[in-house]
Amino acid sequence: MAKVIHKKGSEELAKLFLETYDPQSSDDVQNSFKDMIGTVFEALLQGELTDHLGFENNDHSLLNT
Repeated sequence: MAKVIHKKGSEELAKLFLETYDPQSSDDVQNSFKDMIGTVFEALLQGELTDHLGFENNDHSLLNT
């Protein structure tokens, strides 16, 4: 069996996850991961949109269009 290699910081993230969500069942863990994945995807999509448009959402400064 291959040895599992953990990324740097994974233990800290796991502790933070447990402190934040305090899951009591496998359903709690699944729902917590869904919540986190949704937040990550939203941030990624917002970043892509900002990159594509050349300005951030609600940026009211003058734009060179």
